[in-house]
Order: sequence, then C-alpha cells, then structure tokens
Amino acid sequence: MKCEVRLAKSEVAEAKSEVARSKGNLHLSPFALRPSPFTIALAFWLASTAALAAEPADPGRPYVYTQWEQITTKDGLPNDHIFALRADPARDGIWIGTEDGLAFFDKATRRIQVWQEKDGLPWRVVTGIAVDPKTGEVWLGLFGGGLARFSAGRFDHYHQLNSGLVNDVVYAVAVDADRDHIWCATTAGASRFCPRTDKWDIFTEKNAPMEEIWNYNVSYRDHKVHLAVWGSGVLEFDTRTENWKTYLDPDGGDGDRPLPR
Repeated sequence: MKCEVRLAKSEVAEAKSEVARSKGNLHLSPFALRPSPFTIALAFWLASTAALAAEPADPGRPYVYTQWEQITTKDGLPNDHIFALRADPARDGIWIGTEDGLAFFDKATRRIQVWQEKDGLPWRVVTGIAVDPKTGEVWLGLFGGGLARFSAGRFDHYHQLNSGLVNDVVYAVAVDADRDHIWCATTAGASRFCPRTDKWDIFTEKNAPMEEIWNYNVSYRDHKVHLAVWGSGVLEFDTRTENWKTYLDPDGGDGDRPLPR
C-alpha cells in the first residue's frame, strides 16, 4: 500500500541524522553488528515485497511504505540479528540467515521453521543465502564455517579442509544456474564451485583485478557475476568470455581484462 507523503524540513533533518547515527554503528565483523528491530523489519519487508509487481513511479511524488510487519524471536526466529534474506517464490517463502541458525518463513501458513547446529546446520552464523532456481537447493555462506548446501532435508558441508574453498569466512553466495556454478565471496578472495564436476576455482589478486582480497558480496544475472571488493569497487566477470571489468569511484571502468591462464 502506497500513499503520498509530504515531509517537513525538520522531519527530513531528523531522518538524515538517524541515518548518520546508523552508519556510525556499522562494523566489519557480523558479530559486532547489532541491527535494531526497525532494521530487521525493514530488511524483511523489502525481501517480502521483492516479488510484487512494481507500480509506475511518479517522479514528482515521493512514496513511502506505511504498512509494516515486524518478525522477531517472539514469532519463532532463532535470533534477532539478521545477516541474510532470500525470497524463494517456488516455496512461497523467505529464507532468513541469523547469528544463530537458519529460518524459513512460509508466507501462506505464517509459520517459521528453524534449523540450528543441533538440527544438522554445520555452523551457527549464516551470512549468505542463495537458491538454485533449477534444483531448489539452498546454498549457505557461513561466517567462519565455509559453505553449506541444504537439499532434501540434509546439509552438505564444504570448508578449507575438505574442498577447494579459499576461505571459511563466507560473506555471500550466488548461483549461476546457467553453468551450474556456485560463487562464494570470502575474506580471502572469491571461489567458484561446480557441484556436478566437483571442480573449484579461486580468484584473488593473482588472477583478478583485486587491489585487496576481501570480497563482501556477490551476485549473478544474465551471464555476469558481480563482486563487491574492499578497495577495488565492483568487479564484473563475464562468464561467456571470462573477462573482467572494473567499476571504480565514481563510475569509471578500465576495460575488459582476459582471465590469466
């Protein structure tokens, strides 16, 4: 539900002040993050409405959402510190990664199902979630625990000691369903995994245009992988040509770079 809102100057100033205070509370370690209930509700609302058809926006009329629903541990979440959300249209629900387990919110029944270490979850802190649109498998980035696949009620665990994963601190995951690849953004570079062939590839400053190796996010769409890299802006990897393109502050790119072989 949308409505037209006109904000007074004092209200705008107050909102800017609140944003500034919020930014000051951010830390690099997920354990240091303590999002407020409002932050949790905001993130949950954005994920819940992602599948809704967007209405044409009138640039002369700012709109705000006024109907909110807050979901917390009182409703069944394992923890109120939320690090990841992923809408799953096929299951009509939302996957939620928390500081103490994985949860799934069923939008039809309004019920929340939880998986923690006692239920087989390999690591308690879930910082990244991706769903394979072809298989329905759920891939989880674990903060300090590597990568996990949730399929048919079972968790498969991949980490530095049993796989080619470059680092066990995984901030985000993405699925390239066109090539059956799983991408992981880690604190020591990016990893690409093909479950079908069990092949791993690692991307660091040695074979990718990374000034630093801290990869904090990853996404995939239309044959392009985008990595958010500390100090290196956004890196774009074309999966068809295996060329890199960099996007730096403010918006420039320094061209395509072939993948070293």
